Amino acid sequence: MLDTGIDMDDDFIHLKENRKRVTYKSFVTGDPNPTVRSDPAGHGTHVAGLLLRVAPNANIYVAKVSDKDGLHDPQDIANVSISCLVD
Repeated sequence: MLDTGIDMDDDFIHLKENRKRVTYKSFVTGDPNPTVRSDPAGHGTHVAGLLLRVAPNANIYVAKVSDKDGLHDPQDIANVSISCLVD
């Protein structure tokens, strides 16, 4: 999912069975800690929680593409696609 990130301290997401289903990487240009899970806007955490609930057997890949203001650069979104093809 491409969104604002994920907060792993969220009560539902923090559960062990949910934590192990989440893979995360920030594609926000200039993010000093691209592997540190964060979601200052909260939207990505909400969406990830919904996905974990409606797809209990699925793993989710959270690609942070929006900055703290919810803005995103089209190049960051393109970088997610490239990363998925390469990885």
